[in-house]
Amino acid sequence: MGNRVKRVRTDISELEMNAAIISAWKKLFHEPPTKEQVSLIMAQNSLETGHRKNMWNFNVGNITTDGKGSYNFFDDLTTDEQTSPGHWEKSNLKYRAYSSLEEGVLDYLLFLSKNKRYGKAWGHIINPNPEEYSKALKSAGYYTADEKPYTKSLVGLYNK
Repeated sequence: MGNRVKRVRTDISELEMNAAIISAWKKLFHEPPTKEQVSLIMAQNSLETGHRKNMWNFNVGNITTDGKGSYNFFDDLTTDEQTSPGHWEKSNLKYRAYSSLEEGVLDYLLFLSKNKRYGKAWGHIINPNPEEYSKALKSAGYYTADEKPYTKSLVGLYNK
């Protein structure tokens, strides 16, 4: 069972995030990612964490947990979660916590690439397509936000 840890802001730069993605990708897949693959991961990280200004405990994708696995977690973050279009509820969620940026990026890549639930989404990272990636994440339950604005934001960030 994971341990509850203090929520700590982990404000990192775009360059640090970019380098961490490339390093983790090489470590896991034994080849460098394409510029487009890095751009798509960077876009989702920016969307999920407010350009890394609201990233906590190196959780680059805001991955939640039930607290029963081996991951450390923090759960003092109450958020507004969209439970259906136009309907929001306060939720106190548990989020995975990591001790380093490298650990957070490695887990994010493993979470998406090895979890059958996100197989279709992972395919849109391998062959980058931000619109289809967003749709696949939504259909797999990765995010609860309204799909249209999430997708529009992700595509805009990817194209920057």
